[in-house]
Formats: sequence, structure tokens, C-alpha cells
Amino acid sequence: MNVVVPKPLRESRDTVTLRRTDWESLIELLEDAEDMAAVVARRAEEGAAGRDPARRDYLTGDELRRLLDWESPLKLWREKRGLSQRDLARAAGVSPSYLAEIETGRKPGSAEALLNLAHALEVPMERLLSSNRLQMAFQHLQECVESAGSEAELVAEGKRVVGALKAHGLRGSDVSELRDRLRALATDYGNHGKTREGAALLAIVANCLF
Repeated sequence: MNVVVPKPLRESRDTVTLRRTDWESLIELLEDAEDMAAVVARRAEEGAAGRDPARRDYLTGDELRRLLDWESPLKLWREKRGLSQRDLARAAGVSPSYLAEIETGRKPGSAEALLNLAHALEVPMERLLSSNRLQMAFQHLQECVESAGSEAELVAEGKRVVGALKAHGLRGSDVSELRDRLRALATDYGNHGKTREGAALLAIVANCLF
């Protein structure tokens, strides 16, 4: 991908002034780079651990919808690992009552407790903290596309995900952000020879985000 560095309007020792359009273009480039870095990291993880073990951490459509319905990520990951509250509490060194309070939202959980719980669940701690449903939706659709489902299946899943987001107050600006991020990822897929993935993402955009 060729990147054109914008020409500053003014420069000083400590500041650089850009046109707003150039600044917005740089932000878009950074977001695209972050998305592709996530793709590269995921593929590296699959290469190191094997496809099936690595994908044990992928969320199903039903699991994503549970998170979009504001269910506790901690509860979801505990159940995904097949653990009872008592089993997870023992593995993480916390009391079952404290774990129950975190899952029900009565307590946020200390950083130490969440780190221990994440370690016991074998997930990054941010997966237990995230309240950004838009990011969850983006990652889920990305994972679905990379799992090689048919275009019709992917579009149907996209409609379910976007429908769940809209049912919980997705704003027009959020729709635009998700659409732009998926388009950018589709372009990056195309630049890396992943035409199937790119076409599938554009189909999701065309059928679900307008």
C-alpha cells in the first residue's frame, strides 16, 4: 500500500499544522494499520498454536449477542470454558461470592482479581473488561469472514449482529464507523490477495449497513 505523506501548512520546532482532511486521512490510515495488525497477529497465533486450538477463543454468533445484550463477559468466558463459579474461583484464588458479585455487576473487580481470572480462563484481561460493543461486533464479523463461511451465511450473521446493535441504541455515527472499518479491512484484504474475505466484507456492508 502506497502512503502519501501530507504536506504541512506550517511547522515549528514543537508543532506541525495540517489541513483537516489530511489529519483525518492520517487517522484513517492508523486505524487501517491497527486492523491489519490484528489480522496478522491472529494468523500468527493460529500458525503457532494450530487453527483449532487458536479458534477456541472465537465467539459464536449467540455468544456475541449475549455480550451485546450486556451480559457479563466474565460469565460468558467462564461458561465457554465449561467451568462452574466455584471451579473458576478456586483456579483464580478468589472467593466464589466475590466472583458472583463481579459477574452480576455488584462489584467491578480489582485489577489483581481480574488478572487472575483472565489467567485462569486463558484470555487477555481486556476480554473481561470490554464494554465496547461496536468493537466486539467488528471483531466478530472479522473472525466470521476468516472462518470461510459462505457469503450468504456471512450476510445473515451480519444482519443479526447489526440488528442486535440497533436494538440497543446503535447511533448513526456508530453505523458509519463500523461500515468504514469493514470497508477499510476489505481493502486491506484485497491488497494482500485475500479476495474472498474482501468480497464477503463488502457484501456484509452492502446488505447490513445501509
